[in-house]
Amino acid sequence: DLAKLDLHGLRGATLQKAYAQRCQHTQACRQQFLSDPSAAALHQWRKRCKDQYYQMQLLRHWLALSTQSIQRIQRLEQQLGNLRDYDLAWERILALPKGALTLAERRSLRHYIDRQRNQAILSIVLTRN
Repeated sequence: DLAKLDLHGLRGATLQKAYAQRCQHTQACRQQFLSDPSAAALHQWRKRCKDQYYQMQLLRHWLALSTQSIQRIQRLEQQLGNLRDYDLAWERILALPKGALTLAERRSLRHYIDRQRNQAILSIVLTRN
């Protein structure tokens, strides 16, 4: 949201600088996730992408942002959301009462979730976002 940008003065150069800092922060979260693909790092990256998307929507005319660039960050945020869903699914499986799943069922689900998560990560990394 706009509260996360330094908008004092509301001059074009000020907006550009504040937006550039937001983009750098988003990229730093991306790099953190790529070096440590944990659920926490993923969540931070997704939140920064979501912030950036909404800021792009609000500032698109002031900063002459293209529809394509806005759609690209929106797609990335959605992909990260799907990836986050895999982490949440596993957390819910872990929270099931003891004996709700056999060891074989638990392993099978873990394998499936890990495979889907890894494919989603690969898709995100290989897609220019």
